[in-house]
Amino acid sequence: MNTPRDKNYIGSTFKEVKDQVFCDPYDTLPELPVTPITITRMFNLFTNLLLKAAHRTIKKEDDILPYFEKLIHSNGVGYSGTWNITEDNPYSGLFKKGTKALLVARASCILTEIMKGAHRGFGFAGKIFPTMDPNKKVKTGNFLLLNSFVGTPDRYFCDVEISNNPVIGFGWNIAKYFGVLVTTLGSFPWADKHLTYRSMYQVARIGVEKEEMINSPTWLMVKARNNRINDYPDFRKEIVVENRTDGVLMLDIFTSEVPDKNNRQWQRIGYLELKESIVSNSTDHRLHFHHLKLRGSGLKNLPGGI
Repeated sequence: MNTPRDKNYIGSTFKEVKDQVFCDPYDTLPELPVTPITITRMFNLFTNLLLKAAHRTIKKEDDILPYFEKLIHSNGVGYSGTWNITEDNPYSGLFKKGTKALLVARASCILTEIMKGAHRGFGFAGKIFPTMDPNKKVKTGNFLLLNSFVGTPDRYFCDVEISNNPVIGFGWNIAKYFGVLVTTLGSFPWADKHLTYRSMYQVARIGVEKEEMINSPTWLMVKARNNRINDYPDFRKEIVVENRTDGVLMLDIFTSEVPDKNNRQWQRIGYLELKESIVSNSTDHRLHFHHLKLRGSGLKNLPGGI
């Protein structure tokens, strides 16, 4: 049998989630607002708000929540588009060849380092609706990806590989976030001990009747297909669709079963086509991506350190 889902979660339509995400854009003049990441935002008296947020990500399956704070990935860009699997592969669910589904996604930066020149850690979260009918209520499949916890010196979002097994990274700029990092390392393992790995099981189980038939990729990565760079300091202006000369952001989907992190031998299985984007209050404070604890198939190649 499949893993029991939240009894209160009945699913969403693509239209209602997209409409919420796109309903309250920020004023883009002169600059987009930046939410700072500080240790004080993570506590309310003696309550660890980051730990509560970690448990919320594990337990709540709702696609849209009442206003809440994203304490680590506070600044992002929302997207609507499609999830497309075009190549043969051994996986199940929404990874099967021929799958095309509606998608709401969010690209983000970890911590407050969002400007070019800083060490930036880029995140990407996707919410897949297993339908092409925007008015059909369905239960979504979510995935969470990151290229680095601390950040890398890459100049652009479109230069980096964003995966479900991010590197830790290094940069002296992270010293000012020491308290935030200690709180993160002390909080997240209580919700899910596998801090540096995010399973694709939730996406691989959709539409599969028996649990023993579920086969999810161990490693998954997305990367921009072309880097027609928009040279804006703020990464959000780099990747909003309206600022791209081709009018779309394409990210290719790669998978691997190779344990060696330095030699994954990635195989392309499809792509994300992101046709509309928004920088909005709801993207940063209402859109929620559920994450399952590590379980199920797709674990055979995990090294012992994960």
